[in-house]
Amino acid sequence: MIQRIAQALRRRAAMVMVWAALALASVTLAPAAHAGCATGAITIIGSAEEEQAACAALDSVLGWFREIGFEPNLVATVHFKDAVFCDFTEGADGRAVCQVQVSGLFDLSRWTVEITSADSPRRESRRPWGIDWGPEIAYSILQHELTHLAVAGVLGEGFSDLAAPWHEFIAYAVQFDLMDPDLRARILDGYPDIGPFSRPESINSTIYGADPDLFALRAWFYMRENGGSDLIRAILDGEVGLPADGVDYLWTN
Repeated sequence: MIQRIAQALRRRAAMVMVWAALALASVTLAPAAHAGCATGAITIIGSAEEEQAACAALDSVLGWFREIGFEPNLVATVHFKDAVFCDFTEGADGRAVCQVQVSGLFDLSRWTVEITSADSPRRESRRPWGIDWGPEIAYSILQHELTHLAVAGVLGEGFSDLAAPWHEFIAYAVQFDLMDPDLRARILDGYPDIGPFSRPESINSTIYGADPDLFALRAWFYMRENGGSDLIRAILDGEVGLPADGVDYLWTN
């Protein structure tokens, strides 16, 4: 299954995403939607507690990007769900290959973040880095997906020019930078011998698809050892030469 997912990722990453001026019109809002966050036009579908968590997570992510000189332009939806799935397709007809449950995803075609609720009845199936699913890890994963959203707000139509694994590199690096130190320490304790990627070429779809959790740690270490947040700023400013391919949604394992 991992091999099929990695292959599907590479196929999707090779597609050129067509931007639509009315992309947001495709987002259907449920009656439980809340328009809450003061920063940006963000609609939240979830409980009052989830709305509060989403706004706090968004503030933290946008604050991180402001510190490196960016003010992302955001109009989007954050949807808390019992379960989140990625549909992998192939071929011109978009035939489904498989459906995979994930912790969260960012769908660029709808400008929507979907995230598994902290109290989901299916939470036993989500254990990123071996951490039981709950408010703490769900909040961190939400920051990851909101980082994808922020990058979309920074890059605009250039979003699809950045290869999918580099989008994941940025999202994981920012996520771990923002992560609660106690949670981060518990995760790192489970990977005592892990260091950064040895070279930029190691940041690719195959390595990401084989073990997203390991990819995440190496991304954070690599950022820290190569300029910290200045590296992310340079990537987003186009100062670092990276391969180009398309992407339309990104997820967290």
